[in-house]
Amino acid sequence: MRAERLPVFTLYQNDSGRVTKAPKIGDEVTQHKEMTVSPAILAQYAGSYKLQPGVDASITLQDAQLFIQLTGQPSLPLYLRRKQNSSSK
Repeated sequence: MRAERLPVFTLYQNDSGRVTKAPKIGDEVTQHKEMTVSPAILAQYAGSYKLQPGVDASITLQDAQLFIQLTGQPSLPLYLRRKQNSSSK
């Protein structure tokens, strides 16, 4: 049987060697509005970040797109979100 045909029943997360079931919080996938950010602003996010002992995040900028790579993991696209303002007018 091909792996892509298998349904996902459980998602697990590994936190420093401790494996736990990741709880499903909903069936809908949140859609975010695309926004344009200047490459100069994006470049400010590039660098290395310490997430926890033994896990670093490397953020790079390639062709106006941010990417994140955690220690030992593949690089993935990274998207910015606007900070939510909770005050009402």
